[in-house]
Amino acid sequence: QVVKGLLRSTSVWIYVGAKVSRCLGDCCIGRIMPGSDAVLTEALCAITGRSESEEERGAGEGEGDGKQQGPGPAPPPPPSRSWHRLSLEEAFFLLHCLHCLHLYDFHHRKRLSTQECWAKFIDLQPQFLKTYVSYQHFRSQGYIVRSGIYYGCTHVLYEHHPSQAHADNCVLAILQQGRSKASSRPSTVVEESGGLPFEDLQSLVRVAVNVKKELILLYVFCPDGSTGTATATGDGVMSEGKDRDGKEGMGAEDHEALDVHNVNILPLIEVDEIKVTRWLPGSKPYG
Repeated sequence: QVVKGLLRSTSVWIYVGAKVSRCLGDCCIGRIMPGSDAVLTEALCAITGRSESEEERGAGEGEGDGKQQGPGPAPPPPPSRSWHRLSLEEAFFLLHCLHCLHLYDFHHRKRLSTQECWAKFIDLQPQFLKTYVSYQHFRSQGYIVRSGIYYGCTHVLYEHHPSQAHADNCVLAILQQGRSKASSRPSTVVEESGGLPFEDLQSLVRVAVNVKKELILLYVFCPDGSTGTATATGDGVMSEGKDRDGKEGMGAEDHEALDVHNVNILPLIEVDEIKVTRWLPGSKPYG
């Protein structure tokens, strides 16, 4: 089932029935928002071409056949519908990886392609590249990924539903421009250590220990201009015949830096995980 969503400010809003709402809750995607928003409902009606009463009944989403009932007991009332608020990372994961979300611009009422969504999200949230890569990376490993702002990190990871267990790991995503650390600026100790000052690392380790979690540093390596490029397509799919080394079918005009606003940069990004533990004097070398 494909859900239609509205991009409003830095959040994505979807209006779903009880079945989809329960599925989102089981997967820990988004947050249910009590009450209704007349402005959002009006925008959704303009997109779907249905009246507000039809939206309330869930017409066209498999929650009722809309046929007239003959004599007999009255049918059960239609399932309740509710608004859910998604983060940009959650919305793009549903759109790009699961292909179960169609996203529309709140102001212009037009559907956004994968490429347009990626470019908008990068503009709306400057750190979106590394936060989304972190979200997709750990989601693909089976973790439930939630915001880690409460602990001063990028994400926290749950192996089980948050209602059943606490998070096991804190993740700090660190963006690296290219595999080589060459830079036009003079290199410093901070840059050579991966862009994380020792004081910040020590603080994160102490916080992770106090809340009984393990700290994971996720280094996100963004390709530089020498990595090659790919042709942007409307649905954000890598063009065939061009690998990351550019060995097939690449002319001189194709050897240009791949902009971070191009969704085709995602297959070229690499990540490294480093698990950090606190060492105490007198303890064993690895524990």
